[in-house]
Amino acid sequence: MSAKAIFGTVIATVLLLLYVFLVVEALRVLGCAPAPDCRLAFTADMGSSLSLIGGLIAAPIIAELAVTKAGEIPLQRALGSDPAPAAKTGLKVLVLAYFVIWVAVGLLALFAGWRHPTEVEALTTLGKTWLGLAVAGGYAYFGLTPPSG
Repeated sequence: MSAKAIFGTVIATVLLLLYVFLVVEALRVLGCAPAPDCRLAFTADMGSSLSLIGGLIAAPIIAELAVTKAGEIPLQRALGSDPAPAAKTGLKVLVLAYFVIWVAVGLLALFAGWRHPTEVEALTTLGKTWLGLAVAGGYAYFGLTPPSG
């Protein structure tokens, strides 16, 4: 694996961990809402960071889904023309884990935002944005186009 691929993997993993951390912190604020000053635990800086990191995570997912043929593994071209079976399996696991975490955290943000739309606005916004990006990713991966009309 090249240094470029390793660096990209580390950056993507760190961003995903920060994303999960910020969403969990926002959800904790929802859980302690009756306590005094509870909402102060999720700061405005955390909210803006959540929006930024959410976009930084979603952009490569959507871009990769757009260039991957339906049924193929995203990023498979990074392995070269004749990848070893172990490398192919490892890539499948990494891509699947990244995607599952992104979907699970996005769904948590979406449902929490629907149930508590004003408590943590950054979480509500993230959930709505995530839904749009998830739909766009599905359209891109499966080569669908919205109906004209």
